[in-house]
Amino acid sequence: TKLTEAFQKNFKSFRMDRVSQWMNQAQMARPAFWRYFIEEGQDEGNPSFALRLFYNDDKLGVYVELSFIERKMNERSLMLQNKVLECEPNRNILYVASDFQKNATAYEGNVSNRDELIRAVKEEEVRKVILRRPVFLEKNKDEIEEELADALKELIPFYETIYMNEVN
Repeated sequence: TKLTEAFQKNFKSFRMDRVSQWMNQAQMARPAFWRYFIEEGQDEGNPSFALRLFYNDDKLGVYVELSFIERKMNERSLMLQNKVLECEPNRNILYVASDFQKNATAYEGNVSNRDELIRAVKEEEVRKVILRRPVFLEKNKDEIEEELADALKELIPFYETIYMNEVN
């Protein structure tokens, strides 16, 4: 909770959605803890920012994520989400591509991977591409807050691209 409250400081026009219901996800063998931040006036099914807890290679961290809440998906969610591929890649940000069987694969943020994902989305081999910026929780509170703010700054251009020329 303190981590999400610290992250919330970066969002003046966003509200925190409730924390994920991990019990339901555990029933599907996918326990995960996350919290979405929805911009005022946006549909809850549209792409937005989230913090998602992860544990990889004996390291605890959070992903600052640009994605949408699958169970609140609307007719525009996928089209808007896949606009992240219109932005120049950022090597600090992972592309996470999901196919139609809900298999997810992470790709480094570079031009060749972005171009391949653009092709895969057009060919309907990939359903959606979300973005994740890892932040490891091995530092002190101030350093973690600074890295969360940096991660958000790196994701903002992608968010702006999603909503450029869009009416909420």
